[in-house]
Amino acid sequence: MIADFLLSIPAYILQAMVSPLPEGGSTPVEWVSAVYSIWSYVNSFSYIVPVNTLLFCLGIAMTMHLVVFAWDAIHWVIRKIPGMQ
Repeated sequence: MIADFLLSIPAYILQAMVSPLPEGGSTPVEWVSAVYSIWSYVNSFSYIVPVNTLLFCLGIAMTMHLVVFAWDAIHWVIRKIPGMQ
C-alpha cells in the first residue's frame, strides 16, 4: 500500500508533464528543417572539436548526475520514514 502510493506520485507527475504533448500526427516541416540547419551549423565545427564525442560525454555526465540525484532522493525518502534511520 505504501509502495503503491510512493510509485503513484511519480506516475502522476510524469502524466502531467506528458499530457500537454500532442497525441500523434507528424512533426511540422518548419521545425524539422530548423533543427536540421542548426545541426549542420554545429557540425561545421567538427573539424576543430569533435561535436559528436562532446555530446556523448555530455549524455554520460547527465546520466551520472541523474543517478546520483535519484540515489539521494531515495535516501531522503527513507530518512523521512519514522524508524528507518
